[in-house]
Amino acid sequence: MSTDRSTDADRAVRAAYAKGLGAGTASLDDGGVLVVERPEGHWGYLVVGASFAHATLLSVAPELVDVARSVAPAVHGPGALLRALSAIRAHERSEGRDRALHAPSIGWSLGAPPPTIDLPVGLELSVVEADELNSLIADGGFENGAGPADGSTGREFRNLYGVTLSGPQGLVAVAGAFDTYGLHEIGVDVVADRRGDGLGRLVVAAAVREIVGRGGEPFYGCSPTNVVSQRTAWSVGFRPTMADAAIT
Repeated sequence: MSTDRSTDADRAVRAAYAKGLGAGTASLDDGGVLVVERPEGHWGYLVVGASFAHATLLSVAPELVDVARSVAPAVHGPGALLRALSAIRAHERSEGRDRALHAPSIGWSLGAPPPTIDLPVGLELSVVEADELNSLIADGGFENGAGPADGSTGREFRNLYGVTLSGPQGLVAVAGAFDTYGLHEIGVDVVADRRGDGLGRLVVAAAVREIVGRGGEPFYGCSPTNVVSQRTAWSVGFRPTMADAAIT
């Protein structure tokens, strides 16, 4: 493992997003705003944007590429992503098409070695594969860990594997690993009556160790307003590295 895990992880996240969103091998560190055509077959958005430390990337449906290039800021900086998305949405509204702008989420890369796990007495960790993780979707109680039942995030085909935590009363926490442009992103859920007991950190730490053990690159995403999730990410060794937002 590199002595500078954070730098390597940040680079891996940029490379994954560049490839996944249609920018190829672009380094995304030149201070610009890059607009590319959305890859064929991608699901779920008209425009998705990603803001990194030194560049902004916009991946756009073919019919909106010229619009995006005409309204996007020329230079990367604070607010460039939302200015670009807002301008594209305004154009769509002027054409009579009402589009939803989804607020940014924070993306976290792993900046430290996988944490150790101190499993409390009475709890058991298990690794589950994609089919078992998908079986939890219909239950509706683990929308972050396994995915929402409405299929809106594509988790049924993005899920890779996961870690579950069980106690005497049954399943209490799930941390699912799912594919995000080749990164292994973690989604976590804890049952309501066990929240605040530190189980989220425990199951996320276990998922990180499983991902690294399989040779994957851990990734974590959460809302800017979800302080609990941010604390979980930080405590496990994740560090904020980018933000993304979309128009659907």
